[in-house]
Amino acid sequence: MQHEAVTALLHAWREYIAASVRGERQAHMPEGISAAAAIPALEPSLEAINNAVRELLLKTSLAEGTEWALSDRMHSWEAHMRGEFERAEDELQALKRSRMVRAAHRTSRQVQAMRHIGSRFR
Repeated sequence: MQHEAVTALLHAWREYIAASVRGERQAHMPEGISAAAAIPALEPSLEAINNAVRELLLKTSLAEGTEWALSDRMHSWEAHMRGEFERAEDELQALKRSRMVRAAHRTSRQVQAMRHIGSRFR
């Protein structure tokens, strides 16, 4: 009988702690455990912020995993866009190189033509 009473008390205590962590105001300390003097851990304004953050986390991260999914999707999008930008940069560099090669050929042809013209006057 004593074992069952202690087990029931521990179960009630665990439920009370879980309800307190979730921020449920209606959580009551189980009977049979002497209450120590409660000292508020946070000022009322900070407690309100803490409760709002707790509710947000319960609604997004813990309940639905929305925050994780959005973060994962954002990282995937960033990686995809980074790849697109790198490919565009590579194409741009290739175009610049081909223009430089064409300009060099054009210049060498002009130099050859000038030499040819200059050789006529010698």
